[in-house]
Amino acid sequence: MVLIHRNGSVPFAGRRFRTKNQSHSHYAASIDDHFSGQKADLREIFDRILAELQNFGPIRAEAVKTSINLIRDRHIGGIRVGKTYLDLGFLLGREVHSTRIRHTERLGPNRMAFTVRLTAVEDVDPELVGWLREAYFLK
Repeated sequence: MVLIHRNGSVPFAGRRFRTKNQSHSHYAASIDDHFSGQKADLREIFDRILAELQNFGPIRAEAVKTSINLIRDRHIGGIRVGKTYLDLGFLLGREVHSTRIRHTERLGPNRMAFTVRLTAVEDVDPELVGWLREAYFLK
């Protein structure tokens, strides 16, 4: 659902952006929306990811229509909720070679995006937490 003020402007539902005029969606969503119905069991995985990130410092989770963005002072990753899994994307400054990586994309000479599929809270293991730490502190 898109919320529109009487004057025709669209609010951004409290989201904060790093740069002026940054591209964004005006779809009003909540984290709970992403975990409704049969997806409720996946919430434990999401909560564990958030808890691990909070060990490093402040983190915001902002829900948009298709994902949940993970933000420190900048975007460090995101989560897409499937029927039986979470796809966790994160940014690193190096290449990673692991059978756990489902998708890799080079974003520049010093930026790589990775996606890992998670189906159980045990998937948030020391290896994944290490990658999240790198993503959190990436400059």
